[in-house]
Amino acid sequence: MNLLPFVIVIITILALFSTSFFDRHVMETKEQQIYLAYFRGLRAARNHKEDLAYRSLKKGGQSQSTNSSKKEPSTKKVDYFRDEKIGWKNGRLNLSSLTQDAQKWPELKVITIAYVKELYSHHAFFPKEEKFAEKLIDALIAAYKGTKPPLPSFHELKLEDPFRIPFYKMVRGTQTYDLETDKGYPPFGDFFTFEEREKPPMFFQDANTTFLSIVLGTKKTQIIIDEERKEIQESGVHHSLLNRTKLEELLNDSPPSPQQLDLFDFSKKGSPRKPGKHTDSTTQITVRAP
Repeated sequence: MNLLPFVIVIITILALFSTSFFDRHVMETKEQQIYLAYFRGLRAARNHKEDLAYRSLKKGGQSQSTNSSKKEPSTKKVDYFRDEKIGWKNGRLNLSSLTQDAQKWPELKVITIAYVKELYSHHAFFPKEEKFAEKLIDALIAAYKGTKPPLPSFHELKLEDPFRIPFYKMVRGTQTYDLETDKGYPPFGDFFTFEEREKPPMFFQDANTTFLSIVLGTKKTQIIIDEERKEIQESGVHHSLLNRTKLEELLNDSPPSPQQLDLFDFSKKGSPRKPGKHTDSTTQITVRAP
């Protein structure tokens, strides 16, 4: 009796079993690393946020007690608040007016299409069709039109092809992303919302620099960034001191149109506290404290 085929079968089964066991072990190890990284990051982000709040209160008390002495401008490099607010609730572009009165802010739909392209079009899953972004926005408007609160979340929408798969990827996003380097891409719900709101669709205080560039152009946005960074260095504030009047004065050489500025809510209702954020150095998972 030839035992060779039998031995080969046994060896093959053992090899497959070992490979399966090894793959499962690797997957479980990765999942464990991800979970641990997430909760470490969440704790670090919350601690960071509370520490910043404490230091802000402490600084406020010190400034009151030393009100008579003038502070020298700080030369220490500080974080830029717009970069740290990326993905936060008050920085989402509100599209609810497009389901009711598209002419309330005439520039909104065009800006939205350009914003979607800037965030997602450079990735392979995004169709190359020229008007795909516009058609997707039209499909979302149709899905939410006439819908009463509570609105379905983006992942609950049942869009038809050709939107179904690309939009699923946009809604899911990647765990980490960088708007400046185009590394990864953000979850759609972190940047857009259809929640009903009467006021302008974007808080100026919480707009990220990518959105500002879409609306105002790169040159004007850089002027704003330079001015706000100077304010941070000189006064230690972690928000913009610009209102609509000051912004118009700042951009006086090349003023934006009234329709562009109408997109911004210049009230101080934006996030008053500096947000907490932590990126794990091993997994690159970014966690933002709620």
